[in-house]
Amino acid sequence: MADALNNIKKLLAAILAPVQDLESAFQQLLIDRSIDTAVFAQLDAIGKIVGQERNGQVDDDYRRYIRARISANRSKGPVADVLKAADLIVYDDAAYYHAIQYGIAGLHLVVEDIIIDDYELIRALILLMRDTVAGGVRIVVETWPLAEADLFVFDDILGGVGVGKGWGDILTPADGGGLASAGA
Repeated sequence: MADALNNIKKLLAAILAPVQDLESAFQQLLIDRSIDTAVFAQLDAIGKIVGQERNGQVDDDYRRYIRARISANRSKGPVADVLKAADLIVYDDAAYYHAIQYGIAGLHLVVEDIIIDDYELIRALILLMRDTVAGGVRIVVETWPLAEADLFVFDDILGGVGVGKGWGDILTPADGGGLASAGA
C-alpha cells in the first residue's frame, strides 16, 4: 500500500511539474502587467493601451497619470467623476476640490488649499478634465499658483488684515499681487 501511494505521488509530481511552470509564467505576466508593479516598458505599454503618454515622467508619477486617464476614460461626465480624476492627477491630501455647475453644459472646477506651481501638472489637469466631462460640456479649471500672501486682493477685503497684495505702483509695479490661473 505504501509503495502504491508513493508511486501515485511520483506520477502526480511528474504530471504537475510542467503545469507549475506554466502557472509561474502566468503569475509573472500578471505582475509585469499590473499598474502597481509594472516598470519601464511594461508601464509604457499600459499607458499606450489607455491613451496616456509618459512625457518624461518617472514610474511613480506615470502610474498616477495612468490611473487618472483610466478614470477619465470610464467617466460618463458626472461631477463625482471629475472630482475623482482631479484628485488622482493632483494627488495632494491637502487639496480641496469643488465644482460649480452652470446649467447643463458648464462646469467650473476649483482646486483650493494648495499651491500648484508646476505648469505641466496644470496643463495635464486641464486636458484630463476635458476628457472627463461629458461631450459638449465646457469646463474651466481654476488653481492657485501663488501663496495666499502673494495673491492680488483689494486692501479693504478681509477687513484690511494684510492678506495678499494689492496693486503695484509707478515706482514698484512688481510689488502687486498675482492672479489665480484658470484654463478652459
